[in-house]
Amino acid sequence: MTSVLSVASSSNSSGSNYSTALATNYVPQTPASIHTNRSPMSSSSSLSNHSLEGDDEVAFPKFYEYTDLTFCLISRKRDYNQWPFGGTADISQGVGKAEEQKSRVRVLCSAFFRVIVALCALLTLATCGETFRDLRILAISTHITELSYAISDIQTRIFEIQELRHKSQAQNGSAEPNSPSNTANNVTSTIDQSLMALDERLESVEKGIKSVNENIQPYCPSTTATPVTATQSSVNAVTPTTTNISGVHSNAANENTSALLRKHATLIQEWESVQDESDVLREELKEDKWLTVFRTVTDQADGMMSSLEKAVNRCQDFIFQVHQHKRNGLNGADDLFGSAAVKGAGPVTLDTFTSLLESYEAKKK
Repeated sequence: MTSVLSVASSSNSSGSNYSTALATNYVPQTPASIHTNRSPMSSSSSLSNHSLEGDDEVAFPKFYEYTDLTFCLISRKRDYNQWPFGGTADISQGVGKAEEQKSRVRVLCSAFFRVIVALCALLTLATCGETFRDLRILAISTHITELSYAISDIQTRIFEIQELRHKSQAQNGSAEPNSPSNTANNVTSTIDQSLMALDERLESVEKGIKSVNENIQPYCPSTTATPVTATQSSVNAVTPTTTNISGVHSNAANENTSALLRKHATLIQEWESVQDESDVLREELKEDKWLTVFRTVTDQADGMMSSLEKAVNRCQDFIFQVHQHKRNGLNGADDLFGSAAVKGAGPVTLDTFTSLLESYEAKKK
């Protein structure tokens, strides 16, 4: 009876101490004293029924420390409020139930923290995926910008070649037909060198365009939507994945992709435009070359016709001299080609006739 009263008095004093602690908002620094009051039986039963890994207690020491303290205080206050149990005291039974409940809660907390860690891992993977996607889009966008600058440089080169072409035409038009055109030849060689450099730039940009088209293919929407692809797209839209866990990241990725596609479309338009300009320039240069050939042939024909005209004029002069000599009256047939009867004319001889005939035949061919 004395032991029961002593236990009751100790329980009442403990209850008053607990109420005092609650009233003053007192939180002990360490739960070591409470851990020492555990019964060996309850501790061994709780460890055997619920096996806890040591990593959880190492990872979250303060959480388990305050969990032990809270559940021990709550369980003891409940046992003190329900004291006595039919006139008998079984303190170890109340403490064992509290330890069992505390152990279950600790297992649930451990599972909860594992779920939190898994969600953090998923969010990390999603963030890494979005980061990799953003870096890839940035690399493609940078390549497109470089190609756009290269296309602008090609357009400048085409303009320079056009200026050289007009300059060459102006020089050819102002030059005399038979005068040497060294300046025009220099301009033509400069145009040829510029055209070779232009071809190299076009080839380089064409390779870059092919590379960009291959890299941007995963971001391009499908042109044709079959029932199978439509169903698959609807499933993908409903099913959550790591890429659409965060709505902000998804919207940002869609905006970046749309901007990249618009930039790529602008690049393709610029590339097609510069290709058309290059084709037009090549056609004009071909026409200029044909005009140069025709002009050269015309000049040569004019020179040949001028030489032939001179030979014909000399033949006509010789025939006129012969007729004039005959009209003046000749003394004999032997003197027909012996001397010149016309004043101021050359000698009318057989050698002169032969040389004029050979010159005419040569010019005629």
